[in-house]
Amino acid sequence: MNIDMLVESVGMTANELKPFLIKEIDEFLEADKYQEKYEELHDVVFALKALAYAHLNQHIRIDWNFSPKKMEYRLRTYATISKSVPIFSSNLIRDIPIGIVHFAFGCFKRPWSNQNPVKNGTEYEILMLTDNEYKRTNQRTNHAILTFDRVSSIEYSFLSSSGNRSERNIVLVKIPDFLYKYAKERCNLQGAEQALTLQIEAALTNLVLLGNPIFHFHSWESGIVLSSECIEKILMNGKKIFSPYLTISRLNFVAGDDHIKQSTLDRNEQNMAQFYESHLVDYCDITVVESTNDKEFYENELGKKRDTISVISFSKKERYEVRPDKNANKILNFITGGRAVHEKGYFELCKEVPLLVELAKQKGLGFNLQILCKEYDHLTGTLKRNSFIESLQKHIDSLGVTDFVQVENKVSLDQLRLEISRASALIVPSLYDPYCLMPHYAIDVNRISFVSNKTGISENIRSREYVFDPSSLGSLHYAIKLWLEHPSTFVLENVHKNFSQLYLEDEWH
Repeated sequence: MNIDMLVESVGMTANELKPFLIKEIDEFLEADKYQEKYEELHDVVFALKALAYAHLNQHIRIDWNFSPKKMEYRLRTYATISKSVPIFSSNLIRDIPIGIVHFAFGCFKRPWSNQNPVKNGTEYEILMLTDNEYKRTNQRTNHAILTFDRVSSIEYSFLSSSGNRSERNIVLVKIPDFLYKYAKERCNLQGAEQALTLQIEAALTNLVLLGNPIFHFHSWESGIVLSSECIEKILMNGKKIFSPYLTISRLNFVAGDDHIKQSTLDRNEQNMAQFYESHLVDYCDITVVESTNDKEFYENELGKKRDTISVISFSKKERYEVRPDKNANKILNFITGGRAVHEKGYFELCKEVPLLVELAKQKGLGFNLQILCKEYDHLTGTLKRNSFIESLQKHIDSLGVTDFVQVENKVSLDQLRLEISRASALIVPSLYDPYCLMPHYAIDVNRISFVSNKTGISENIRSREYVFDPSSLGSLHYAIKLWLEHPSTFVLENVHKNFSQLYLEDEWH
């Protein structure tokens, strides 16, 4: 085990560590038996190494052999360096049989709440999956979602409870993220795999799994699980499904170096993600993608087996229709939003604004565009991706459209639907998006969407006049002009397998 990385991941100042060192010394002095003294001495040594690193900013080498066995035991038992016992919000969780385990390390950072800003579509899709039929029609099961979070011990809680022990309960399992966060920030998850998988093993130990369960890997970060022989023995007993979501391999393939710093992941992060993503595609029984483009990429560019790649859609119904309603005759009020990253296409969208403002004037209308992409760290209050936001605002100012475009905060899902309902239409300008749930939110409030042809969901849009090319200046302008002059019904129709069928045994063959 990499003890130095474990020391670095503690992330506390020397003054903060001083009381812990004194506590460990006291426990060493209070120990009676030789074995207890020996073990407590190792705790003292670890605390001293951590304090020294925090104070000197370099590791000290201690002459006697420092065995990692105790740290391994702690991580495998408690998922922490200290003896912090797991916390259960309800003792019922200890006995609930789990049929589906979701490994969602990179996309379920906070518990879902309608009062919180939408973090990402993946989080929402996971919750949609938790109501799927299980193996047979009309049969449901219980789900466990494992994730890393800012907790001091493993925490087990009900995300939702049905009152029925055998089905429709969702257990959220939070694993302390001190090492995961440290390793991911430094693009070195591989260096921390042994310790991280011990933490995951500790979390799994307290779950009661049904025979032949389903293990669903969400996003590339979950690939760290594959490095553990102990967890591998558990996985052998069940079906394995992988959902890449962002499909990093294709993003890495299409992203230009000029914009890589403003993308979701930088080049080093993309390379790390691609490594895990490729392993997961090879390992799992089924890889679920959300567009034909992704399926063809995995099959043709990466040479993956065709019969293991499946395209699904996250549409709840087979067909949706929205009749055009500009909502306000005096102003064209458009809305867009999502992560503050280059591939969302905000820069390209803003280039269209001068054309759209002129179009609005010709029609005797006003114009306004809301971009909901600002997000703040819930602990520090600092603006995330500040450099991107600053660059976007400068871009807006340079185009002379400052009075027409507002860059605003991300909002909760309920508030997002409300904001869309107040708009004339939704715009999805993404340069790259495996799917995109935003048009579904617009449909919920009877609003049409102008959707980029670079998104997976665009494959489902039958009314092609609402699909545009964000990389071609004037394409969106043409679509909106056509809508104003010859309004037509927005039609979205499922052309792929529905997500609700994913866990049925008939779909595995």
